[in-house]
Amino acid sequence: MKLLNKFRKILKIIFMTSLVLSQNKLNIIEHLDFSENLKQNEIQPNILSSSYYDSYLMLDFYKQVIIKIDLSGETTFSSAIGDNSFQYGDFVWLDVMPDGIKVLDKLDNKILHLDHNLNKIQTISLSKDIYPVKASSFPWGDILLYSKTFNSIYIFINGKLDEKAFINFYKEFNSKICVEDIEINQDGEIGLLHCSGELTLFSQNGKKKITYPNLLKDAKFLVSINFEWLYFDNNGNGRFVEDKLINELIVPANPIIDVISNNGFLSFLTKDHILTMDVQQ
Repeated sequence: MKLLNKFRKILKIIFMTSLVLSQNKLNIIEHLDFSENLKQNEIQPNILSSSYYDSYLMLDFYKQVIIKIDLSGETTFSSAIGDNSFQYGDFVWLDVMPDGIKVLDKLDNKILHLDHNLNKIQTISLSKDIYPVKASSFPWGDILLYSKTFNSIYIFINGKLDEKAFINFYKEFNSKICVEDIEINQDGEIGLLHCSGELTLFSQNGKKKITYPNLLKDAKFLVSINFEWLYFDNNGNGRFVEDKLINELIVPANPIIDVISNNGFLSFLTKDHILTMDVQQ
């Protein structure tokens, strides 16, 4: 009888595991471990961005270091490593563009322009003291900058800041709001994830379209893939914004530190690896 009960328990575990896997719409494509490469420099990346030539960029905003890592695991560091005279400030965001890499310095109210080898090309001071804490870029290169100070989003266009608010949250929501994440999809639609878990979508011209209720408890990351919006929390739980027959998304790693859309896939930054996954829709 004990053997039979044990067998039944094993069957139940197998059944429940297969059920979870069948419900999950994320499939692992690539697992890139970087723990050994960064451990000796005591670096812990906080922000992830895709790059050219099958590589990723990572940012440790505590160490003020940018790391480039290719699929073989080979790493390149910005010159802040081993040269304390070269420091960027207070990084909060970076992204790769055709003309190089853009890095947002919140504390100094600047955007740094680097080449693809992580060499500094120029520093652009923003003409208004907005001190942006979050950013996201349009596919064509313009950058949206969220200013907590002014409760607004500004646009960096043609190499300079438009000093007029692109989206004024006092006007749109009649109050000061808390912003968890900002993302832009491939069509230029803007997604704003509130700290309360609500999602507001704006057109590429900044016109408010719709606000969704809190659909995922403790949502921290907003990402778009193939015109679909998705939420994720730090524990690897996610879901589509629009209802699906199967809406449960499970990332087999936690905590999740950052999430990006990457050429039709999703890439997740953890404390020691990057996990790239395909989304079944």
